[in-house]
Amino acid sequence: MSAPGIRQRLRKIAVGAALCGLGGTPGICAEPVFEPKALKNWADGLLGAAFEERRLSGAAVGVIQGGETLLLEAYGWEDAPREIPLDPQRSRMRMCSLSKSFTAVSALQLIEGGLLPDLDTPVNRHLTRYRLPEPWGDRVTLRQLMTHSSGMTGGGTPQGTHTDIPTPVSRQEFARLLRENLIREPGQISLYANLGVALEGALIEDVSGLTLADYMAQNIFAPLDMENTLLHHSLALPENLATPAAVFPSGELQPVAFFPKHPSAAASGGIISTPADMLRYAAFHADLASYVYDEVLSRERRASMQHVQFRANPLVEGVGLHLYPRRYGEYAMASHGCGLPGFASHMAVIPELQLGFYLTLMSATPVPDLSDLLMSAIGRGRLIPGEAGPKGERLSSTEKVWDSFAENFLPPRVMPEARTDGTPPQPIARDKLPGTYWVERRPFTSMAKVFYAGNTRRVTLGTEGAEGDTLWIGKEEYRAIGDGAFARVEDLSDRVAFKQLSNGDLYLTSNSAAWRKVSRLGDPRIWSWCLVLGLLTLLSGFLAPLWRLPPPAESNQGHWLAPKRLALLAATGVVALSLPITLGTDNLAQAFIQYSNNDFLRMTVLLLILNVVLVMALLLGLGTLQVWRRSGPSPGLRAYLSLTHASLLGISTVALFGAMLFFNLVGIQL
Repeated sequence: MSAPGIRQRLRKIAVGAALCGLGGTPGICAEPVFEPKALKNWADGLLGAAFEERRLSGAAVGVIQGGETLLLEAYGWEDAPREIPLDPQRSRMRMCSLSKSFTAVSALQLIEGGLLPDLDTPVNRHLTRYRLPEPWGDRVTLRQLMTHSSGMTGGGTPQGTHTDIPTPVSRQEFARLLRENLIREPGQISLYANLGVALEGALIEDVSGLTLADYMAQNIFAPLDMENTLLHHSLALPENLATPAAVFPSGELQPVAFFPKHPSAAASGGIISTPADMLRYAAFHADLASYVYDEVLSRERRASMQHVQFRANPLVEGVGLHLYPRRYGEYAMASHGCGLPGFASHMAVIPELQLGFYLTLMSATPVPDLSDLLMSAIGRGRLIPGEAGPKGERLSSTEKVWDSFAENFLPPRVMPEARTDGTPPQPIARDKLPGTYWVERRPFTSMAKVFYAGNTRRVTLGTEGAEGDTLWIGKEEYRAIGDGAFARVEDLSDRVAFKQLSNGDLYLTSNSAAWRKVSRLGDPRIWSWCLVLGLLTLLSGFLAPLWRLPPPAESNQGHWLAPKRLALLAATGVVALSLPITLGTDNLAQAFIQYSNNDFLRMTVLLLILNVVLVMALLLGLGTLQVWRRSGPSPGLRAYLSLTHASLLGISTVALFGAMLFFNLVGIQL
């Protein structure tokens, strides 16, 4: 497949513009509405200032309209230690989940070429290396994969690699990656699923006979003159890859480690590109009025990516084919934002204006080690604010930057239009709505469950009356706008919907995010507190040498199973839990990144120590019961206090065991 290069594209757009007065396509004659000088002043004032204030280590932004680049700027460092500045033409950055739109383009090309029938044929009919399992696998379609409505999970499944894996990926390796996939009936809710996109990549490879990296290079990157773009999935760092860094209060930089993608998972986040190349790609999606890109993918197919293909409620915003439609004034816009360690990227297009917008921020939170904490205690080190330190809050949200761009250059956002395709809203009784809703973007059977413990939404009822019912989601107030749908009072374009599935599960949904209502015993916040308090209580076991236990326990303290010894061992184990987290990584979030990168050794050690602590705590509880049963009359105040403390440690075991069982931490479940 071939397409005209960028220069030929510009010539054809110019010809189309010249024909404007002769009755040509109206969209191609759109007058520029963005002044380059105003755009640069905006970018300098926001991103340039953020870099100067050390609130990020780098950023790149671009705006293109009708084939004309109006803005292409980079701020900060490609390589700070060597003082190599970011260059928008040369410096490569991670495009994270913007990669999904490239995968969608690839699949749609195969449909146009006749190698796939359509978006609604079950993918199992065309997969050769892997088939989705029953009971729902034979029903999942390509459209459902692209709208995250297939019923697949994948937010907490390891998707990185510590080894160079040959491509195309073997049947066995692919099955290992997708060992936890379908978790609900397809077509009911949209829940962001990276593994679903991995399956799209496998489908493209099975049908085309090429690896996904080669397919994209031949059919997307080369035709669009994206010479510095690749789908990356090896341990070797790409040439000119920018290195993001966190900035300590002192001003010292902490580079962010690079975590390569597994070849199968690269379909969902493996694109590495330059700002200049990404601006060309944005134009490819923005220039729907021009025929010049039709040899890559037809205007109709590109437009279908930007149209709502699925939504849980007629009154809320939906999801396209790996793009998210919105409206600004009279203009339809489609976008996607994403993040990987150190990188956050965003692309938005407004076809009616032939406008493309691209942004990448390089930003990270500095993570101190033990020496930093010790040095800060004496007023020295990286944690002590200095003249070179950040002058304000770290800038890491691409949404905030886009909102700033929209406020300065676009009409206000408008509320989503109700769907007219006959999809009925779902009325749900008001008294069913309150409770805790927990995100399901995580596997059910592995330890990754604990990393999503905090991703909950607490729903409480507000007012009820003629002006409309309200409820609270966390600290935000929402007003009813229809059956099952609510809009945030401070921003009526921000909408959510409640949906009850056929199995009775109640969901709070928003685009491709979903939270399932859980019972009180299923509330992860309660079990998180049990886990934390249980471990902290066991940590007080270091006070065991001060105990004076009544006989015969006191005379049996030489035995390693004696309560004093067990308390000390359990407390030591709690401290040891920090070792697999702090050695070579920084905190629990970084540990999860390591887990996602298939670092099973680190996670195995962590789980092993945690289970040893649990065993010690269980034995301590049993030993304390024995002491109470065998203690003589009137053991004395100090003995009673010692026994009370030992009993508290034993009781904490119950909470700890329950929490570990809830989060799949009992045993080694990776």
